[in-house]
Amino acid sequence: MQRIADAVSRGQAHRYVTGQISTMKAGFFAHKIDLLYRWSDGKVAACRARKEGFATCRLFFLYQPGKLELQWILLATEGRWRHSDAGREPWKNPYVDRPRVGVFELVREIREGKDPSHTWGIAKAECQALRLAVIHSIRSNRENDLKALIDKLWRFPGFGRIRRQVNEDMKKLIKAEWRRTQHKGRAPPLPAGMGYVRRIPDKGMLLTTIFKELQNAVNEGRRDAGTQHPGAEEGFLLFIALKRHICH
Repeated sequence: MQRIADAVSRGQAHRYVTGQISTMKAGFFAHKIDLLYRWSDGKVAACRARKEGFATCRLFFLYQPGKLELQWILLATEGRWRHSDAGREPWKNPYVDRPRVGVFELVREIREGKDPSHTWGIAKAECQALRLAVIHSIRSNRENDLKALIDKLWRFPGFGRIRRQVNEDMKKLIKAEWRRTQHKGRAPPLPAGMGYVRRIPDKGMLLTTIFKELQNAVNEGRRDAGTQHPGAEEGFLLFIALKRHICH
């Protein structure tokens, strides 16, 4: 998610295309995309290509532990395609059609005294659904449901927009709704705050590692519909960039 926000903020992603792919097919897919768009080029080669007027690309995959499909997103700069068959996908403008990852969308922020930047926030429809769920849990006196929602919300990744939506808006909503319904008991404790997202190295995961995790999940019977895996919540998303040597 950091990589996408960085690329769009720096003007290195003027268009994108996204979709889902089976984990088993991800390596072949990445290799095919590399033949068309050469996303695995190093920084020097990519810089040289842009100077010559060609578009350069970056390919990312989203892996959520326990799920068999990966979300992928291909980012591209302005310029001509280097392969005659490239450019046929339904490309979108990230400044118009906001990229999405789960319930989150990339938004542009303008702050006084600072350059415009991009950060992640909870999409409008999903945010409204979460607010209604909080209100319903309080008004129907379902304290366990409210505690589960609080735990989920404060597990979201701590990007700027998300922190404000949760730490400020959701916290105010819970406190106000609790007072409005005149509950006799004390409201469930709210976390003091949401941590900031740390900048992590631009590293990926080998597909073989993912295969092993999925196989372990099968062996341990943890792929039942109602089972939660460590890191399965939206707050524990991890983008992986496949390297050339694992695409064959």
